[in-house]
Parts: sequence; C-alpha cells; structure tokens
Amino acid sequence: MMDRAQALDILAEYAPALLLDGAGLLIDRHATLRVVGGVALTLYDPYAAALAYLMHPNTVKQRSEGGVSETYIDPVQVAEYLRQMSAQLQANWPLDDAVTAQQPNLDLTLDIRGWGA
Repeated sequence: MMDRAQALDILAEYAPALLLDGAGLLIDRHATLRVVGGVALTLYDPYAAALAYLMHPNTVKQRSEGGVSETYIDPVQVAEYLRQMSAQLQANWPLDDAVTAQQPNLDLTLDIRGWGA
C-alpha cells in the first residue's frame, strides 16, 4: 500500500502545475478509509485524483483558429488510462472488516468417489 507522500508523487507526474496544497486536498478527497484487522487504513488513489484534475474544465486546453481545432490532451484516452490504473490499484486494496465479516464460511472439503460399487 502506498502512503500519502507516494500518492502525492504519482499525482505530481500527471499534474505538475498543481500546487502542493491543492494536490494534498485532491489526494485526501480521493482517499478511502477502511478498517482491516481492526486497524483504520487510509487508501490513497492518486490516479482518481489525477483524473479529477485532468478532466476539470479549467484544465483541458483547447483552441480553435478558423476551421482548425486543437486539444492539448486527448481527454478520452487519458481518462481511460487513469481509470484502468485506478481499478488496478483498488483491486489490490484489502477488504474492509465489515465486508469480510459478512462472507459465509465455505465448506471446501472434497469428496472423491470411484466408478465401482
């Protein structure tokens, strides 16, 4: 699991113009709190924070000159990439105690039977 400083480093790769205070607020907004083994854990998702920053209307830069239109980033590709990174990160997060307490105990014993009587 990554700590807040590691999450801020990853966010800085995608949002270098974002000031440290703003990055911290964005990281905290996209953090998840889970209780695992009775201990409260804060799980940071810098990819979701980067996606929120990059997809903000003030961040996407585009201009039109006559019949030519330019976009400085392809928001669809960037959004899909960051969604995938976020999903991979969250897939490795531990389950919350409340979730694991609700899972039934499965009987995983095998019964092997032969062909004859």
